[in-house]
Formats: sequence, C-alpha cells, structure tokens
Amino acid sequence: MSHQLRLRYRYHMAGLLDLRVSRFADMYTGKGNGDRMQLATTNPPLGSGGRSTSSFDAIRLVAAFAVLVSHHFGLVTGQQPVVPGFGSLGVFAVTVFFVISGYFVALSWDREPDPLRYWRKRALRILPALVAVVGISILIIGPAETNLSFGDYATDAATWSYWRNAVLVLGIQFDLPGVFTAKPMSAVNLSLWSLPIELIMYVSVVIAGIALRRFSRWAYPVLATIFALAWWIIPGDEFGTTLQTFNLGVFFLAGAAIYSFGLLKRITPTFLAVCVVVVVLAAAQDGPQTKLLLWVFFPLVVLGLGALPSALGKRVAAMGDISYGVYLWAFPIQQIVIAHLFGFVGFWVSMLLAAIVTAALALASWHFVERPALRLRNRASSRPEAVPANEGQLRLSNPSPGST
Repeated sequence: MSHQLRLRYRYHMAGLLDLRVSRFADMYTGKGNGDRMQLATTNPPLGSGGRSTSSFDAIRLVAAFAVLVSHHFGLVTGQQPVVPGFGSLGVFAVTVFFVISGYFVALSWDREPDPLRYWRKRALRILPALVAVVGISILIIGPAETNLSFGDYATDAATWSYWRNAVLVLGIQFDLPGVFTAKPMSAVNLSLWSLPIELIMYVSVVIAGIALRRFSRWAYPVLATIFALAWWIIPGDEFGTTLQTFNLGVFFLAGAAIYSFGLLKRITPTFLAVCVVVVVLAAAQDGPQTKLLLWVFFPLVVLGLGALPSALGKRVAAMGDISYGVYLWAFPIQQIVIAHLFGFVGFWVSMLLAAIVTAALALASWHFVERPALRLRNRASSRPEAVPANEGQLRLSNPSPGST
C-alpha cells in the first residue's frame, strides 16, 4: 500500500470516527446535535442529506438480516448455517451487535455518567419497539395463528404472561398458547433471547464506568477478564444461555475497552488486515486459544470496518436506523410466511418475502415508534454533559480542512 493511500486511510479513520462517534453517541445518549464529539474539527465528510458515509449502520443492518437468514434455515431445515469459532450465523451476527453496542454505550456513559439519566435513555431506545412487537404478537399474531379457540387463547394465563418479554428482567417467554405448534419450532420470537444479556451488559457499563471514573481505564478490561474466566470455568453448553452471556459479555466489554483506551483511531490499514487474518485463522481452529484470539481481535475488526467510509453506509443511514426493528420483527414474520406460503413458493422465495415484510415493518417501527421515542429522550436531555474522560484521546491534534 502506498504512503499516500495509508495517509488517506488514516485521515478518513480519524475524521470519520469523530463524526460517527458523534452520530451514534447522539443515538445512545439522546443528544441531538453532537457538538461535543465533533471535537476540534470542521467540515465533516458527509453524504447527501448531511449523513455520515461510514459503515456502522450498514454493518448493523447486514447483521440483522444475517440473523433472519440463519433463522430461516433453522426453521425450515432444523440446522442453522455455521460460522467457525462463533457457532451459528445468527450468533455471529449477534456478536457483531454486542461489539458495536459495547463501544457506543460506554461512550454514552462517559458523556453523561448519571445512572438515572443513563437508564432512562436505555429504556427509551430499547423498550418502545419491543413493547410494540410484544403487544402485536399477543393481540394480533396470537389470535390469528393459534389452534385454540379465541376464548381459550384469551383466558390462558400464558397469553398474558407473554407481556413479561416487554420488560426483560423477568426472563423471556418464547411461546404463546397454541401458536405455531405444528412447526419445527413453536417460538413466536426466538430473537428475544439476546435482549436480557444486553440488559446485563448495560448494568456492567454502570459498574465499570463508576470504577473507571474513580480508579482507571482498566475497569472494562478487568470486567471482561472476569467474564472470560467465568466462561472457561463454569460448566455447561457452550451455546447455552449462561455461557453465551459470558461470551457475548466479553465481546461487549472489549468494545467498551476499545473506546476507553481510544484505540479505534489508531487502527491502520496494515493492522486491520492483520486482525482480519488472525480472526480467520483463529476461527478455523478449535483450540483453547481460539476464543481468546476472537475476544481480542474480532472487536477490532468490527469497529475498524465500521469506521470506514462506504457508499452502502450512506444509503443505509439515509433510511434511518432500522436494524433493531429488523431484528425484532424478523422471526414472527418468518414463522407466518413459512406457515402459509412455504408450500407454494419454497425456501428462497419465502425467505425473500419474509425479508421484504420485515424491512417494511422495521421502517415503520423506526419512523413511528423508535424515532419519536428518541425525540422524547432528546427533549428530556437538557442538562449539560460531563466531559468524557478520554476526550483528549479522540481529539485530532491537527485538524485540517475537510476532516470531520
């Protein structure tokens, strides 16, 4: 790679990172202008409509549809595609979500380390769309798909206990009475399994964030080490919920540590390429070192690629942040499409139809549920922010015209 190309890459990484941190931090913290995280720079490289051309939105959306693809194989064939080192394609995609979430949720706490405001913002980002999906599942999908009479369905305690999925802290109920019982999998929305783990990681950010303020930036790596040791020591199914909590927790905290140490801006093209090679080689093995290498290098790959400019990122950003809606809506829509259309259209067309309907519902969720909730959160966030502890690490020492 030429010296000029390396300089151009680092220029884009530094500039786009500051802008992208600003945009994603606005989403997580509820700030509407992103003034602070644009730092000492001007004239960000934007696409049409003033949106960033980097790739975080695109990566998240691709990951959400990867979950859909993985589940479609599972629902029809009983076997999901396997990604070496991660398990199923769906778990691989969820891991991508956790890495990105770890980075930006840690940034959110660092910008405004107030537990009450932090939890209000988390709730307004996660719960509105979740409540909508859970409510429609109970009130519309359930009655339409159950093999019980309406009276039996409406009076079954399990129908109304499904509402606990909307608060996450009471555990996840996957089935509704008589719904999808003739299918290979009766779950109404299997994708909800990861949300309680996400909630646990939100708690970990508060714990580590307080420790980081009082002690050092090593709080996230130390907590990640505890999670890693728990994964190794506690017996159980590697892909069961308990061990996946620790596994995904390490990836989440690794993303948070990358923020805490200000590492993302230091990734060079050569180092990113080396990280990709290490991840591929580690995933191809099945030894004790595999998980450790993936925990360390995969977050660097995900975040390094996310900070890169891309035309796809520009197009995806223009639609809005629909990845969460895709993740929430895909599974129940796939169950319905497979139940009623699979015999007529087959595997690939049914998956395409499910993806189209899911995308439409995700767009509606973003524009009519999630974005209004974010605006409500923005209006409530009127107190000045605290200065991020590592803002100096993110500040460009020599901002130049055209950089962000």
